[in-house]
Amino acid sequence: MAILFILTSIVGIAYPLWWNYRSSHGGKILVQRALPKTNQKNPNTCNVHTAGSTPTPQRPAILDIPAISMKAPVLQGVSNSVLDIAVGHSPTTVWPGTKGESILLAHDVSYFSNIDHLKLGDRIIWEMGCSQSVFKVVSTTISKPGATLSPPQSGTGLSLVTCWPTNALFWTTNRYVVGTQLVSQRTISPNISLPLIPNSQLQIPTIAGIDHKDLSFSKSGITLGKLSTTGSPTKSFIQSPSVLIDTNLVLQDYVQASKTAKLNNLSWWHLLALPQVQLPSYWPLSDTTNVELVIHNSNLKGAIVSSQAATITMVVKNNILLISKVSILTKSTSKS
Repeated sequence: MAILFILTSIVGIAYPLWWNYRSSHGGKILVQRALPKTNQKNPNTCNVHTAGSTPTPQRPAILDIPAISMKAPVLQGVSNSVLDIAVGHSPTTVWPGTKGESILLAHDVSYFSNIDHLKLGDRIIWEMGCSQSVFKVVSTTISKPGATLSPPQSGTGLSLVTCWPTNALFWTTNRYVVGTQLVSQRTISPNISLPLIPNSQLQIPTIAGIDHKDLSFSKSGITLGKLSTTGSPTKSFIQSPSVLIDTNLVLQDYVQASKTAKLNNLSWWHLLALPQVQLPSYWPLSDTTNVELVIHNSNLKGAIVSSQAATITMVVKNNILLISKVSILTKSTSKS
């Protein structure tokens, strides 16, 4: 029986830049809570989630995709408060491992940033309590919101849904869907090792004369483009809320810089940039703006924010993001 996933068009999962520090902190709490609760009388056992029962778990489940080195906590619901810190389970569908089709959703430039790299036959592992269900990928499709999803021939399936393309920093009209079918189920040991989401200490300069609310993307007028990464980032970092937390800070600093240039405020500029970087002429924020993060392991080292109007290069010094180079582009000249 087909299941509508029209919810994907409502939650706007490809416009995730309201993320903030609580995403990292909350993610840490979630993965700790996801560890199975052992029986006090027998620490080697725990309550098993049996197939056929679909209660809302008291602890987050875990989604593990070895082929792309992704492991994430899963919570019930698809609201922004859920997707800010976890993969969300659509409450209109069954829990994975039970008869029917289950749907999991996540932000594209986050946990599901690499699900388009999955191939037919790759394993998807679902762990809840001491129960483990293993699925295999049977299809990958690009579709519109509101398309239908049907369970595989086995009758038990799991679909992963995100926005397409997976590197967009804006709401998109297409969805990328990975379809899977159940392969096996078993009881597992309660001793599960889970990685913690990196706790970024990155900061941006604070300018007293700029209202923090004016840095939000709804008020700044910035037009978001795409996100890319260079350097040597870990797969777990790329597929976590941390990359969006850093992107959010980079873009807020970019907006501060544009406002500072517009007001020609040299004292503000001294807070934002390295000493050798001169205060540039003003550039608008309305052009499509792309972000490139330079990452080493799980640490942001710098960023490049570019549009048709300007290219702003940033570097991290003592955990503070500072502007290291500016190129303002006009129709006939370029100023650095």
